[in-house]
Amino acid sequence: MIELDQVSKRFNEGQPNEVLALRDVNLQLPLGEISVLEGPSGSGKTTLLTLIGCVARPSEGRIRLGGELVSNLPELHLAELRRRRFGIVFQRFNLIAGLSALDNVMLPAYPLGLPHRRLVERAREVMAQLSVGHRAEARVELLSGGEMQRVAIARALINDPEVLIADEPTANLDGRLAGQFLEIVAALKAQGRTLVIASHDPRIIEAPTVDRVVRMADGAVQGVRRC
Repeated sequence: MIELDQVSKRFNEGQPNEVLALRDVNLQLPLGEISVLEGPSGSGKTTLLTLIGCVARPSEGRIRLGGELVSNLPELHLAELRRRRFGIVFQRFNLIAGLSALDNVMLPAYPLGLPHRRLVERAREVMAQLSVGHRAEARVELLSGGEMQRVAIARALINDPEVLIADEPTANLDGRLAGQFLEIVAALKAQGRTLVIASHDPRIIEAPTVDRVVRMADGAVQGVRRC
């Protein structure tokens, strides 16, 4: 279970331009399921996603993962937790131009110290599972939008994470590519992974594979709908 207890997040604390991005969030997201954070731009869903993924810390409140309190871990331990248990797919993919698709996929795994040959094998395996193995040597700026997304997902999966985080993953995709993303999501869920997705795309929100939708507005959770 991912549990958030009275979680708030402020930016520029103590400054005249202080912003309360999240306020008093109480939420439970079961592991092994797909949860979607729904809301308009500025509703706080991306901020909440970064807290769930241990990319940022809450200003107040506690976050637990599988019963373990993670919100107060030292930065070194938090980074290790994030590296091993979370995979993140960014809205704009954040692939590094000039590098091959294979090199991009391998990047998050280097700190784990795997032998290089095994790392290459692992990256090629994941890319093959996502049907982009044939594009391993191509520079990422030469890939199509759908290929970029699959490479970004492969990069998020390279360390075999328990939880996959995705921020507006279909924002720039047409209907066909959005459908392909949902097929990948369903397959990952079947593997037992947990997925937390921030989206205002009805194709995601209404997908039959989604287990719950968390409705957000003005930095607060307005309701949770079990699907």
